[in-house]
Amino acid sequence: MQDTSANAMTEVALGLSMAFFSLMIVALVSVSLPQSSSLESENLAPKINANRLQLEAQNQELTSDTAQERAFFLFYYEGTFYNQALEPTIPAQISTESPIVLAIAPNVNIEEALALQKVFGQKSIQITSMNQDWLTAVGSRSAGH
Repeated sequence: MQDTSANAMTEVALGLSMAFFSLMIVALVSVSLPQSSSLESENLAPKINANRLQLEAQNQELTSDTAQERAFFLFYYEGTFYNQALEPTIPAQISTESPIVLAIAPNVNIEEALALQKVFGQKSIQITSMNQDWLTAVGSRSAGH
């Protein structure tokens, strides 16, 4: 007579390995087959990408043009506000719906910058730092007034 208890575990292990192998083959075959809807979408993908890139380029052109046209620039130098023509101005007299870009000297501290932002109340304001060219232009203008 033969001892079948040891063979039973071997048979179960062999059966499970064959089942997993069969599942792996089915999964590989199903992944490699193209679906009809994916073929259609692959044909449309280049057209969609070209249209998207064209719309993004147009949107970027419009955004950059209108953003610069709409922005109202102010300069703050040595306690005085200057408008775009570098003439002294008072922030309360500014009546624009456009976002305001306030350029400040690099040596202005954070507390003063936050206080400047509060001067404009609810208006949309962006604060930026003036470069050396702007500092020279505003400085020469402030010395003249």
